[in-house]
Amino acid sequence: MDVERSMRRMLDYSFFWTDLYNLLCINFKVQEHFKEVYKKRLNGCHLLFKKMNENDLMKESSFELEYNFLAERMINYGNTWLYSSNLYPNKLSSNDIDYYINTFLSILFPFLTVQGKKEFQNLLPEFFESQ
Repeated sequence: MDVERSMRRMLDYSFFWTDLYNLLCINFKVQEHFKEVYKKRLNGCHLLFKKMNENDLMKESSFELEYNFLAERMINYGNTWLYSSNLYPNKLSSNDIDYYINTFLSILFPFLTVQGKKEFQNLLPEFFESQ
């Protein structure tokens, strides 16, 4: 899964991500690279939404910018999950990464159709078991 690969790569290179903000402020080449990455990620989110709509897994947007806002939330979470994981007392390990993958994927849940929610529940049944 691309999300998992990306998150594991971020974890492996966490030293880079902790300094990214400063690098973006001082290095034009890094800025330009991440502007292009942002465009690709935004396009990737919209492609995902389109494919999910075509397969009746995702609801149509309720207003013009709804999917843009959703894509922004997904990108922002993808950019910051590593930082927030270190705010808590436990050191993040590669064994904990499933939690952050599932958190990321759950951003989509409110936007899913009935069929999409069934597929999500089949994918992650432990989220829906009685407590």
